[in-house]
Amino acid sequence: MPYTFSLPTTSDISYTHFFQSSTHPSLPVTASIHRAAARSVLKTHKRLPTPSQAAHLPKVLFALEEYLPYLLTLDAGLAGKKVNGEEVDITLHKEVETEWRTPALTAAMMPGYEATRPKGRGLDYEICFVLSTLAYLSTLLAHSQLRALYASTTPTQEQRTGIITKSTKHLLQANSTHAYLTTRANEISSSSLSSSHSSSTMTAAAAAMETSTLAQEALAELAMAEATLLAVLKDDPYPAIVAQDRNSHDTEWKYKAPEIPKVRAHLFARLCLAAAAHVAKAELLLNSFRSSSSSLTTTRQKTTVMIRQAGGGGDDGNIARLMKYIHDLGRTARAKAYRLFGIGADLDGEQGQAIAWLRAAKRELGFGILVIGGSAGGQGAGVGNGGSSSGGGGGGIKVKGGFAKLKKEWTERREDKRIEKGEGWGGDAGRFEEGRIVD
Repeated sequence: MPYTFSLPTTSDISYTHFFQSSTHPSLPVTASIHRAAARSVLKTHKRLPTPSQAAHLPKVLFALEEYLPYLLTLDAGLAGKKVNGEEVDITLHKEVETEWRTPALTAAMMPGYEATRPKGRGLDYEICFVLSTLAYLSTLLAHSQLRALYASTTPTQEQRTGIITKSTKHLLQANSTHAYLTTRANEISSSSLSSSHSSSTMTAAAAAMETSTLAQEALAELAMAEATLLAVLKDDPYPAIVAQDRNSHDTEWKYKAPEIPKVRAHLFARLCLAAAAHVAKAELLLNSFRSSSSSLTTTRQKTTVMIRQAGGGGDDGNIARLMKYIHDLGRTARAKAYRLFGIGADLDGEQGQAIAWLRAAKRELGFGILVIGGSAGGQGAGVGNGGSSSGGGGGGIKVKGGFAKLKKEWTERREDKRIEKGEGWGGDAGRFEEGRIVD
């Protein structure tokens, strides 16, 4: 499932204090009005409860799309470029300074505390944040679309295909926006970032996520990986069967057995491996950004130690949560590929190889259920998470202890409840759902 970003908020400014236009006198005023509308919508979205935010996303998208043309026109006028063949003369009185607080990839330092907004100079800084917000919106719209797959009324195959196609378009839009930002971020020098308080060094470094080439390239790779996995999901019949099976409102199984068409297993498996390669590249790039930003902030390390001693949040806040999501997504993509290779082997009549592929998928997901006995005198070798068996004579296969299985079932029930409420679901990157399919 696509990652659930949080949208940033911004401070209030008026472009009339910074710009003047002889050819279009109302341009700075109109741009300020649309920016104020976008700011108001973003703040309203932030205050909404999580289940209500999905319905509010189109309003945020409309406000930002209305504001963006005026912002780009100001930027083109400053660069002396024509807009639709028309000259736009812009006079700069003083450098623009805007403030953005981005919870998308950072967390509050401690409960009840909101980090200060770092200031950025120039329209490039503003453009990067507006476009990043649009990319986050595209990912969130894809996420909200996919929730219809788990509605109380099971969608038909045509409806399912339409839902996945729309979500894929949103993810491809996010990918192209992040890819464009990798080139736009190069235009922002490190001097464009400033902070009003010495304690906000950590926040300023995290705010550079939207203006970092490494970070934007990582997010572009992540969006492409998610779109690739959706291309497999569209024609993979097994996720639909599992979703229908766990839907308590669906009674079709009483009179009709599920139809499982022949799957182009090897093609889909290679698509999943391609998605896993995109995820691996995203993880590498985000790790590089994380290490480069942490090297700039000695204050950050001291603050993190103080928070941990006080029992506060972990290092890097939601960046660590994003890293965990990327890691889980890579495991899910590889496990899906192994499952599809197993299906292909089964279709070719190689049942033993198919079972081996499915065991590899379980192990990749960390849901191993069997422990294979070792030598005649001793311990078994674990398969999966914490798989170990007590000693005993003889080889053979021994059943793993039931605690891990209970924990897995409990976590799956929690994920089902999140889907019902529409709050915080999909944070496991589809790992538990893939585990159910393999079972």
